[in-house]
Amino acid sequence: MSTEGKRTLIAAVRKVVFAGLILIVVWLILLALRGAIPARIIEQLNEGMQTKPVSLDSSTWDWTRSLWGDNTVSSIIGDNLGNTMRFTALSGLISLIMAGVLLLIGALISSITQSPGWLVKLRGILRLVLVSRGAGMPMFVISTFLAVFAIAQRTTPDNSAAYILWAAFVCALLPTWLLVQYGHGIIANRRENTPTAKLTQEIAVKLIIRLLKLVGLMLVVAIVAEQLMIQPGIGRLLISEVGGRDFPVIFGIAWELVVIVVVVKLIAELLEIGCNYSMRGKIAETPAAEQPVVKTGIPKGWLIFSSVVVVLIILIALFAPLLAPFGQNEIHLMDRLSSPSAKYLLGTDQLGRDILSRLLYGIRIDVLIGLGCAVVLSLVAACWGTLAAYCRKMNNWLGDTLEDVVMLPKDIVCSFPWLVLLLLLMSVFTDYSVFLVAVITGIVMLPRTAGIIQEAYHFAPGKKDWLQSVLWSIPVVFLFTTAGVIIYFSTSSYLGFGMPPGVPELGSMLSNEGRLYMQTAPWLALWPGLCLSTIIFFFVMTGDALLERLGFRSKAFWSKTME
Repeated sequence: MSTEGKRTLIAAVRKVVFAGLILIVVWLILLALRGAIPARIIEQLNEGMQTKPVSLDSSTWDWTRSLWGDNTVSSIIGDNLGNTMRFTALSGLISLIMAGVLLLIGALISSITQSPGWLVKLRGILRLVLVSRGAGMPMFVISTFLAVFAIAQRTTPDNSAAYILWAAFVCALLPTWLLVQYGHGIIANRRENTPTAKLTQEIAVKLIIRLLKLVGLMLVVAIVAEQLMIQPGIGRLLISEVGGRDFPVIFGIAWELVVIVVVVKLIAELLEIGCNYSMRGKIAETPAAEQPVVKTGIPKGWLIFSSVVVVLIILIALFAPLLAPFGQNEIHLMDRLSSPSAKYLLGTDQLGRDILSRLLYGIRIDVLIGLGCAVVLSLVAACWGTLAAYCRKMNNWLGDTLEDVVMLPKDIVCSFPWLVLLLLLMSVFTDYSVFLVAVITGIVMLPRTAGIIQEAYHFAPGKKDWLQSVLWSIPVVFLFTTAGVIIYFSTSSYLGFGMPPGVPELGSMLSNEGRLYMQTAPWLALWPGLCLSTIIFFFVMTGDALLERLGFRSKAFWSKTME
């Protein structure tokens, strides 16, 4: 066996061993968390219990049964998990098909727009705008607008095959654009003489592998979507049990989903190792110094424009109290649910509070939390990634192993779908504050930020060494981390586990008054969703444009925040 073959075999064995190690560590973490539930939460549970109160020492509970009945945890989860997995598989298949079609259309457009230069730049800008918009749209915004559409059509969710298919199509939109983003990176880095058939085969295989790696995201999408569906699913069960604090069921769901994610990602890793070995000598195995520079149609002026918009968003967040015409909770009962007018430019809510003012304060909270977390996370992740990159520079099986050891904490935390871990951590607290939610969000986001750094030095620009690639990636990491934190933060608020009552946060505004009054006052749902998606869009688009301008050979940076 060749040296490269031995290294590949060792890599495959290492992935299997580390997957088993991750499951063991996660199980130990869950065991530790079982005994860490605060006594005051248990006292609150006992106050609402109709049966025998539970012990204040949570480690002595019967964790195989629900706190609220005699049903076993396995039976409760089993009744719901199947529906979610079938729905997730259907969404994944649809996203794979749509991504393939969109990439084909993009390739055809590229082949007929090779010149003039202005047309190539326009094509690059349109691709960037479309992909960034799709890849950066929060799932709960999509699902809320789906509900608005259903109400407008006077239809209600049901269990019919047509509705399930439609819901699966909507849920496939986010992973579709992430796959398109990734597929474009493969196309942009191809050799000029690569046969079309081989390139098509490579894209097809790598899209399947990438989709398997996005299993955590697919489960998160299903959890959010199931809040608007009638059929039982693990997502509806999880949100319900977190609200009721049925900890045995919550921990059981978390464990089941971790096992699914670890196993599916292991399959993806093994497929990727085999794929890279079979295609050695191609781009994936070519030394970085010999790699072609990413062909980009993104003009420098567009990057400057998007960066200016990001700065403008930050300035709006900083000076929101000066820009807001009214206080964030200033009530005008005589003007409740007023439509947009000269006095209230975006209308008022059910308490007569000015929507524009609350939006500005909501932007302030989300953006400043995102920026604050991104500064800390980017610095920590850069140090973490530098250590891993230093180990990898040995360029042998030992360096690969040391890199995996350094990144093991990342893989352990990322084995939890991010929303599941977010809800699991929030379930052990009773009083939420902006600072607490920000800290929990940072804990969930940190390993994913490290994953972006890892992607950076794995796919460094040509002639850049491992340290230069880490340093060059920091601005991109900062932009993507900010957008990711905003998504995490707003999603938790949307699901009711974030901000205290009265705090104007974009996710909670969309969830509370937005969904409640979407028939009589649709602007309550329109403006928060539009504002939030626009903020994330510009951060993601700017990061993606900068990524291309710097010449990184991967387009999977943003998807790392969702894995």
